[in-house]
Amino acid sequence: MFRTRFVLMVALLCGAIALPGCGGASVNKAQYDRLKLGMTATDVDEILGKGKPVEAAEAERLVKESLTASGQAGGAAPKIDIDLTDVRGMRWGSDKKNITVIFKNDRLFRAFQQGL
Repeated sequence: MFRTRFVLMVALLCGAIALPGCGGASVNKAQYDRLKLGMTATDVDEILGKGKPVEAAEAERLVKESLTASGQAGGAAPKIDIDLTDVRGMRWGSDKKNITVIFKNDRLFRAFQQGL
């Protein structure tokens, strides 16, 4: 009985005040600014809470886009090849306001923000 009440209270708190670690938690620029390349997934979770997985195809697309130099004078951007094995993405926030982190070998490899 006590356990059921505890779980219910946590669920209500997560929905009411968007605690870090709860699925609907809000994110902000200050959190994004604390992210550093090479951080472990645990380090990122301490800043942002528990995120939601990003589909593998989207994670790969984001990495490829981040490596494409835009606005290169004289034509196409240089081709950059990168091994995308063991790449995974996580997202925090909503569709309009979010932070997406790409991990490679469980280390922060790229971070993206939208609407912050």
